[in-house]
Amino acid sequence: MEAAKKKVAKNPDPIEYEEKKKALETLKSKSLSGDIYLYFQDESGFSLTPSVSYAWQYTGENIEIPSSRSQQINVMGFLGMLQDWKSLTFNGSIDSECIITAIDQLFPSVDKETWIVMDNAPTHKSKKFTEKILEWAKKKINIFFLPAYSPELNPIEIVWRFIKYYWLPLSAYQSFQKLTESLNEILANFGRKYLITFA
Repeated sequence: MEAAKKKVAKNPDPIEYEEKKKALETLKSKSLSGDIYLYFQDESGFSLTPSVSYAWQYTGENIEIPSSRSQQINVMGFLGMLQDWKSLTFNGSIDSECIITAIDQLFPSVDKETWIVMDNAPTHKSKKFTEKILEWAKKKINIFFLPAYSPELNPIEIVWRFIKYYWLPLSAYQSFQKLTESLNEILANFGRKYLITFA
């Protein structure tokens, strides 16, 4: 049994989709051969409203899951091809400035050509962010934008699903502190204790 997946409402431009998909496969090959670094970037939010798609219970037994409104922990993650993981958490909303700060902090310098794959969110298209793209390129850090409406091309989406549907224990939803502790434990141990086999 598998967790339910969200489907985007629109379809990507077929020509752009195939061109970008082909270019992405080339970047993946170069990364696996050690010629470049390749990271997939995305953000996701976590709160005390649990993401539980299904559960088993005995007949006549009701499983109650703690749930309440709370502030949200926003996580910005960068997933490398070999499950190298970098992330930062934010208690407020993530804007262009947050993303710029994250890239500057997590990639202060690189020793070879680096590509960061991301979607077309407005925060990735602002004037301030666009100006930084040129600055990063001089440091061998390049931004690759996915075609619109194509989250399936970003494997970090799978990481978010595993955290929300499989790895966060039910006890994490007892309080915001427990949620924070559980989430930080997962983020700190991704690639070691928490592993995903990507197809």
